[in-house]
Amino acid sequence: MNNRDLVFISHAAPESNEFANWLAARLTASGYNVWVELRQLEAGDRFWPDIESAIRTQATKFVTVVAKPATMKFGYRRELSMADAIERATPGFIIPIRIDDIEHSDVPAEIHDKQILDFTDGWHRGLAALVKRFDKDSVPRRIDDGFVASTWTATEFDEQQKPLTTEETLLSNWLMVNNAPAGIRLHQFEGDPISDRAFKGEWPARVVGKTVITFARASDFVARKHYVGKVTSAEILLGAYLAPKCPQLPTLSSRDRLSILVDIVRQGWERCMTIRGLHAYELANTRLAWYLPWPLSEGKQLPFLDGTGKSGRRALNGESRKLSSRWHFAVAPNVLIKPSVRIGFNYTVVFTSDGLEPLDDKVKAHRFRRSFCKNWWQDRWRDMLSAYLSFIKDKEAALAVPLSPDRQLQFQPHLATFIAPVSALEPVRAEQLPDELADSLAGDDSDFEVDHDGLHGYDDENDAEVFPL
Repeated sequence: MNNRDLVFISHAAPESNEFANWLAARLTASGYNVWVELRQLEAGDRFWPDIESAIRTQATKFVTVVAKPATMKFGYRRELSMADAIERATPGFIIPIRIDDIEHSDVPAEIHDKQILDFTDGWHRGLAALVKRFDKDSVPRRIDDGFVASTWTATEFDEQQKPLTTEETLLSNWLMVNNAPAGIRLHQFEGDPISDRAFKGEWPARVVGKTVITFARASDFVARKHYVGKVTSAEILLGAYLAPKCPQLPTLSSRDRLSILVDIVRQGWERCMTIRGLHAYELANTRLAWYLPWPLSEGKQLPFLDGTGKSGRRALNGESRKLSSRWHFAVAPNVLIKPSVRIGFNYTVVFTSDGLEPLDDKVKAHRFRRSFCKNWWQDRWRDMLSAYLSFIKDKEAALAVPLSPDRQLQFQPHLATFIAPVSALEPVRAEQLPDELADSLAGDDSDFEVDHDGLHGYDDENDAEVFPL
């Protein structure tokens, strides 16, 4: 009878302790029985008999952390030598993983011909591949109760919560404006007022009484031709428009004028998305989230380059056979004016049956969303937002949103980034899977309560916090 159920993690102590500690915690939380030694051992230490026994009689997998410091460590090489003897009788016993840019020529001879799992592109990605390998090899794990991580958490919680004394670049969900129009136009009409709809259908505008507030000229509107009467036009600087008092608009408070400006910019964004072929999905709060209908990308991986310099590819729509539906990544803009003009983004997933029109059943769509996206973690949402922005700006260096024939908002090329003086280990689930596998397994859960159908985030101008992705 084979009683081996131990995952033994071998690494260079203390140089690789941080990673080994992280990996052990994630594997333990996922139900595996894990051994990791964080002390630096030398020949003659009394702990060696315990380690040798664990490798020879208890371990089902020997995970060796390949890194530059490891090759010179006596303890690491001794553990690897023990494991190599078992590997000869039990191929697949050793699983090497790489966490730095060690040259292939420096990899220990015992594992020189083995496939090495790469953790350098993100610990969480490497973890997903490692767990997938464990599942393929039927490594024992306990997933039937909540005790699996209690011991590890009690002893290691403080270490896991400590910030790292290294700077970290954070990617926000803000797209900053590089150039904005200096002034806004007011067109005063005589006679009966004209409805918003006549103007909004052409260029972003708001009608207040007999005054049209817009960035466009009066002659830019076809609706002007259908209005009998004189028009008087004026232009004021945005600073004067947003001042506590605006003589040109005496009946409007500064808050009213701010809300109107936010709406005009949002109209410009929506007009831009419509021109690019995106479809709108109305949220419970009546806001519109914009998504790529199936014909625009057909589930293909779209390229992106984010503000941190990371490049990659992400799909913005796809198919789920289990749900008999297609999914679409959808983005809702939040316009922020102060202290600087920018767009903040919230996002959700829209489901369609034909790749075009959203499902009519809101409760069903919400159930799909909660079930299908449960294994979508932070890096995927972040990358999809970057891919979405890359798509809508097309081949241009940066996105430009026209507000009139002669005025536009010119945005920065990428989402804004911020530098934090400290960093932390990225929270990751050990069961995280590659996108395609996660999507293929999703859609079976239905045992949950349905809550509101909307987005998490902030409202325009009511909350100016940053939500790092």
